[in-house]
This record gives sequence, structure tokens and C-alpha cells, in this order.
Amino acid sequence: MPSPTPALRAWVLTPVGLAEAERERLPRALSSLCSTFAPLPSGLSMRIARIDALAYRPFAEAHLYELSFLDPFTSMGREERHAYELELGWPVLGRIELYAQEGSKDDALVLGHLAFAVAEHFGGVIDFGEELEPADGVYRTEAQTAAFFAALPGRMYEVAYETREGDLLVRHVCDGRLMRDWLRHPAFAMGRTP
Repeated sequence: MPSPTPALRAWVLTPVGLAEAERERLPRALSSLCSTFAPLPSGLSMRIARIDALAYRPFAEAHLYELSFLDPFTSMGREERHAYELELGWPVLGRIELYAQEGSKDDALVLGHLAFAVAEHFGGVIDFGEELEPADGVYRTEAQTAAFFAALPGRMYEVAYETREGDLLVRHVCDGRLMRDWLRHPAFAMGRTP
């Protein structure tokens, strides 16, 4: 039996706080993608237990996904929030984490659709959590990768951050317009390709 692929994560960042009423309307906003919802014990999250269909191809097997509402003031450091504000042009007042238990291509596609729907619902952007690379097997320099995404409609942001080891890395963050086209692209991925 093959071992499961590593988990995937993405975040949606919003320029507004996440009011309880908006949180309660989210299952309806995701109903075209998800058939079953169950609250998690914390009350701040929901578990999406089954994906029935995507816009252009069926998803054959039910996998588990989680969506958690996070407080950006406790889940992000001051420097991290400042780096996002400098790049995005607005303070992050809402943060939602999306999680797939496995990292298969289908899971990445589902997670991408969920992130897009949540970002559209809350007027936010999608944070991939790392530098994004097209999954087409082509080696690209950072400049070539930036040019690749610049050719898509919409906006890709690069938020620089420093690791504990002192390395300077980049997280890619995109708006909904870019994500819409990226989801349809043959080189679609939700992070770095192995």
C-alpha cells in the first residue's frame, strides 16, 4: 500500500475581521463544491468531509479537509503581519487556514478551489505558504517564475520572511483573479513541485 502524500495547507487573508454571521454563511458559499459539513470541537473550525464535484472534472474519492478561522494577532507575529501589510497595502484582519490531509494532485486541486471560494466569499487573497512553482517539469529561475505568473491575469504578491535559521524566503500570495486562471492552468500546483 503506497504511503499517503504529505498534507497541504493554504491560507486566506482578509482586509476585514471575520464576523460570526459571515462565518455561518460560509457552508452555503461552498455548497457547490462540498456536500457535507461537520463542526470541529473547537467551534472555530469546520470539517469538510466530502467533495462531490469540481467545475470541470469529478473528484472520485472522499478526502478530509479542514477550515479553521484564526486570529491574525495571535497566529502571526508582528513582523509577519507587517511584511504582509507592506506587500498587500492593507492590514491582515482575518486569517483562515485550509488543510488537506493528503497532498495528491486531486487534493491540491480541491484545496485550490476551496481557497478560491473562501477568498471570494470574504474578499481576501490566497497565501500558498511558500514559493509557488508551476508543475510542468521546467526549471525556472526566480525571475522566470515571476514572469510566468505575471503573464496570468490578476496579481501575484511576494511576501519575504526570515526563517529561524536566518534564511530569507518568499511566500507567494495571489488575488482571486489570478487564482481563477491558475486553477485552469495545466501546470497548476499549490506549492513547490517535488
